[in-house]
Amino acid sequence: MTIRNRLTLQFTGLVGILLLLVLMSIYFVTKFITRNEFYDRLKERADIAAQIFLEQDELSKNSYDLVQQKYFKKLPGEIIQIFNSQNNTQFIADNPKSFFSSQLLDKVRKEKVVYYKEQENQVVGTYYLDNQGDFVIFVLAADGAGAMRLKELLILMFISYLIALFIIYFAGRFFSRKSLESIPKVVSQVNRITASNLHLRVDEGKYKDEIAELASTFNAMLSRLEESFEMQKTFVSNASHELRTPLTSIIGELEVFLSRSRTNEEYKEALLSVLNDAEQMNELTTGLLNIAQIGFNQSEIQYEDIRVDEFMVEMVKEITLKEPDAKIIFNYADLPDESSQLIIKGNKPLLSIAFSNLFQNALKFSKYQPVHCSLHFLNDAVEIRITDKGIGIPEDELNKVFQPFYRSGDARNFSGHGLGLALVDKIMRLHHFSIQIESKPGDGTTVHILFPHTE
Repeated sequence: MTIRNRLTLQFTGLVGILLLLVLMSIYFVTKFITRNEFYDRLKERADIAAQIFLEQDELSKNSYDLVQQKYFKKLPGEIIQIFNSQNNTQFIADNPKSFFSSQLLDKVRKEKVVYYKEQENQVVGTYYLDNQGDFVIFVLAADGAGAMRLKELLILMFISYLIALFIIYFAGRFFSRKSLESIPKVVSQVNRITASNLHLRVDEGKYKDEIAELASTFNAMLSRLEESFEMQKTFVSNASHELRTPLTSIIGELEVFLSRSRTNEEYKEALLSVLNDAEQMNELTTGLLNIAQIGFNQSEIQYEDIRVDEFMVEMVKEITLKEPDAKIIFNYADLPDESSQLIIKGNKPLLSIAFSNLFQNALKFSKYQPVHCSLHFLNDAVEIRITDKGIGIPEDELNKVFQPFYRSGDARNFSGHGLGLALVDKIMRLHHFSIQIESKPGDGTTVHILFPHTE
């Protein structure tokens, strides 16, 4: 079932139920009012009967004639009976049969007025105190006119309800079509978008409604996909080039040295050159696999509580053991009062890879000058700063350093493949940590890493 038909049926059903409840309420209120009005008329007939038969000696002739005129205007099927204190009927000879039990008479004497319904008839019993004695007056009649009005009202409501449902259904179809008229257009535009034209976008329209929000979200997804595709194309192109370079070098060197006999020293020199190229290719392959693995197995990454200060001390020790010429000065005097505020959630092996790359870059591009690392406690985060006195990065290239294989002009004079910072950025984004780089050519670089406090 289409959304349009479903919305139409739901709208028709909802409004139909509400309309039915309103009509039922009107009908039952009208029925209640009609019944009470007829009870009032019966009570009035009982009072008139009392005045005709019990108050005749106390009324003037004109008053008595007026009351008598009212009395003779009988209701359809009306029966009036008057009972004395001995429960015998009096005054009205045309109804000798008693329709009312002694228990009912006693109830009227106790409650003064009694209203009830007996089959199609409504009955009023009233207690009347007169100088001739105590009397109970009953008036019984059927409200034929009221029943006819209620029947006509019910028929009118039924017809009106069917007409209203018909109008509501087609009004619902009209408004649902108007509300959803932009969806076919969006579907048509989406169907035109393929891997070869990801630059196309869906028209968000002029209304700020849910469909516009959906189109906006889809456009944002297309932007991310386009960016990912472009990065993938660049990555594949650069990776194939970077891998081809050491392989070409290895093949060329081997072909040259196999072209004729060589001395042991020449073979040794050739093997060392091939080993150097193989190590570069191994380093490149490892970097590529690390980046691919982090992107592929995100759901399997395990997180744990890590104390930032202790972790950084371990990292400094690890780097200085691997790089005997490295000198890293770690300052962690700015610590909070509670050690729990230094706890972060992270994956220790991945963070070790990230900080190892940052420290190695700082040492390499500063030609192993002292690197300063400091810990700072902020209101909402813990910050690590790694500062070197290396070659620096031009300002217009700072936004490119996290792209795989990207290397700034001066960085090309140093060994490497441009994968380190790309790997660091991916690890930090995976942890929802923030990394920023400040740099000035010839004046060094400072890397800021922000760890939000653990809730």
